[in-house]
Amino acid sequence: MLTNRFITSVPIAAGWSADRKFCVTDADGTKYLLRISSPEKEAYKRLEFQMMEIIQLKRVSSARRPSWLCFIAAT
Repeated sequence: MLTNRFITSVPIAAGWSADRKFCVTDADGTKYLLRISSPEKEAYKRLEFQMMEIIQLKRVSSARRPSWLCFIAAT
């Protein structure tokens, strides 16, 4: 389960977006990709995530979204 208690956090410099990215690991050893965007981009990021889900459901050949990737809106 995704919690706010990660035991490791490794910055990821790769990628084209301005998002800050981290590979985080929880106490169970499960790894997650954590992406942090500015609050102004929330609507765009939510749409982008929904489009990725639709593409995967329609089985369009694309970079596959990992099953553990989820969208969490910043508060």
